[in-house]
Amino acid sequence: MEKKSVIFLNQRNARHLANMENARQILQSYSSACKFMHCGIMDRSGVLDQGFDYHIIDPIPTPVPDEQTFEILCDRRGNEIVQDALNTNRNIRVLWSGGIDSTTGLIALMKTHRQQNLPPELIKVSLSEQSIAEYPRFFERDIVPSGHPISIIDGPVAKLLKPNEINVTGEHGDQIFGSMILEPYVRAGQALDNYQDALPQVIFDVLQNQQKTDRVIQYLLPQLREAPIGIHTLFDALWWFNFSLKWQHVTLRLAALSDHPGMIYSSLNH
Repeated sequence: MEKKSVIFLNQRNARHLANMENARQILQSYSSACKFMHCGIMDRSGVLDQGFDYHIIDPIPTPVPDEQTFEILCDRRGNEIVQDALNTNRNIRVLWSGGIDSTTGLIALMKTHRQQNLPPELIKVSLSEQSIAEYPRFFERDIVPSGHPISIIDGPVAKLLKPNEINVTGEHGDQIFGSMILEPYVRAGQALDNYQDALPQVIFDVLQNQQKTDRVIQYLLPQLREAPIGIHTLFDALWWFNFSLKWQHVTLRLAALSDHPGMIYSSLNH
């Protein structure tokens, strides 16, 4: 039988690896690192021995100099998605959470939509009551008057996705700009502390076990040293872990929970 590599593990399955009979220490370290990151990690840097064969579908790109603003890049991507929808005769469904990431994506799409004077039904907005509560002004000022069809999400998001639509999310925003793990340490004024001093306590706060904390530190340090940028602060370290270890989990989690993972994965734009 052909041997296949793993591309996705949810946190529960990753945690169970350490409990398998005759589990190697590397699996125990991997499992504890997954608990710390709140996901089944897949190392995009390729440094970590995860204890099993894994395949990276989103390799870390080579940094390139680019003087264009983030707004220009977002507008360009919005235009590309709209053109793809027109060329393939598909609608665009935006999963709007009310947060800054999905709002940015929706704005980019709406700008291209207005510029080309396209029919409102090309873009559909799916949201929840929590989405509206998070950003009521944008909902009332921009979404409602736009005429785009609105649907209320009531149930698991992944089960509502349709493979014949282009599904747009705000996923990967946290991986690009920072980790929610960091939030309490930002509020406490510790984000710019030296990571070598601060990181052990952060990991312990999650694991609540000194032996596992020490094991995770030793496991992740070689991967941290391979970062293409200098890692100096706690913010740097947690950003790099999020960007390099959690990215693929975020890429695949909606598709993995859907009824048609392959087709839904192909329909997603994060």
